[in-house]
Parts: sequence; C-alpha cells; structure tokens
Amino acid sequence: MNVVVLHPWRAIYWEPVSGTGERVTVGAVYRYGDTWAARRILRDDVLTCLYGKAANGARRLIDHGLSLFLAAANAAQSLENLSVPLGGLYPGPARATEALTESELLRIVALQYSSVANLDKLDDLDEFDQPINEEAARRFATDVREHVLAERADLSKYFHRTAPLVMSGEPVRFGYASTRLIAHFNILNPMRHGASLRDARARLFELNRGRDLAQLSRAALITGVPRDDDPLLGDRQRARLREMREELTHEATAVDVAFAPVHAASEGARTLLQLEAA
Repeated sequence: MNVVVLHPWRAIYWEPVSGTGERVTVGAVYRYGDTWAARRILRDDVLTCLYGKAANGARRLIDHGLSLFLAAANAAQSLENLSVPLGGLYPGPARATEALTESELLRIVALQYSSVANLDKLDDLDEFDQPINEEAARRFATDVREHVLAERADLSKYFHRTAPLVMSGEPVRFGYASTRLIAHFNILNPMRHGASLRDARARLFELNRGRDLAQLSRAALITGVPRDDDPLLGDRQRARLREMREELTHEATAVDVAFAPVHAASEGARTLLQLEAA
C-alpha cells in the first residue's frame, strides 16, 4: 500500500490598506519533507503598480513578515496554532496537500488563492533540490508492478532484477528483466528539466547495454509524464515537456530502445504487458 504524504501549509495575506479587509495573497508558509519554508509568490509588477518607487519597501515588509511566520513554524514545528497576524501579514486556514515537488505545492497555493502570483518564478525552485524525486519515481514503478501482477501474477519474479552492463561488471538493478524484455520505469518532471533528462539518458544507456549483453530482443523505458492539459502546468512547463519527450524519443530510437511516455501507472502496465507478449 502506498503512503500518501501530505505537506502542511498556510497561505499568507497582506492588507495593503489597513482596516479595509481587502487582502491579497503574498506567499505561503509550509513544510515540504522535513523542512519548513516561507516564500513570497506575489508578482513584482503588482507591487510596482501599487507603490511605484516605494515597491522595494513593500517587498521588504512582506519578506520580513514571511520570515516571522517561518520562525514561528520552526519553533512550534506546526502550523496549527499559527493563526494570528505577524509583521502586518495575516495567515490563511491550515491546509495539507499532496505534492510531488516543492514548486508543485507552491503552484497549488497560487492556483487556489492568488491570481497575481508569479507562476513562472516557481519553475526553477527545484533546480536547487535533489536531482529527482526518488519517492515519486519509486511510487510510479510500484504502481506499474501492482497493475501488471493483477493480470499476470506469474511475472512477479521479473521485477527488480539485476544484470551487469559489462562482462564481470557490477550488476545494475532494472525495473523489469525477463527472458524477452528489459525495462526501466521513471518519471519526467518539467519543473526539473535538466535532472529529468539526465536520469532518462542514464536509464537509456543502461537499457541499451543490458539488452545487448543479455542478448534480449527488446528494451523499454516506461516513463510517467503529466498530461498536456494538467492545470498545474504553465506554458513554460508544457513547452519543456514537449521538448523532453521529443528529445528522448529521438535518443531512444537511435539505440533501438522503446520510449513509452504514459500518463498513469495503468497505462505503463498495459505497455509492459504488450511488449512482453510481442
């Protein structure tokens, strides 16, 4: 059974004209994994329109308020009692959301609470995170396996097998390796463009070498990808996703590896069963 991890957060509001009750979402305080954080998501141009040359002062005020919320969250290790204004900012209700990345969590906050958030600014947050969300990749691989075994329990022995890439070399673990097919499972995250491509290319190399050494007829990279109409993706992410899919299709074709982007684990399972039966 997969464990759903919920990340707690509160949207943070600012009342530009005190006492009016008219508030704008300026950021969020949240915990992602084991780390508490606070980020401003309000677009800079909004502050510039409101305050002109004084916009920098407004930014400093907002950032100071967010730092106070972060300090309070760190001290309490909770957001439950963080319900009073700090530094001129006001906390929204406590929420908890499942998200694969920190930037996805912030995007959810922005989509739910703010029409003036800088969504593109969130794209690059994960470039400084760990290379790939390994938990998400493992969950995708596990879900594919469960769907396959629901139809073909006899294939259980072929999952998570190892094979060398060179004669007498150290064995490498593959997602699936039978007498006919060798396969890897991974995910593409358009918000981790470089890391996703590096991971996929490494797997293509392993599949090509592993297939040739084991003298198998087929190798496949079964990849979980977001849908093009995913509301959490902006135009920039959609463009990145198309670029990654096109590039990996060309690179996989060059080494005769099947590249199979799928939107759900059930699709990945069907693809694997079709390749196994071909």
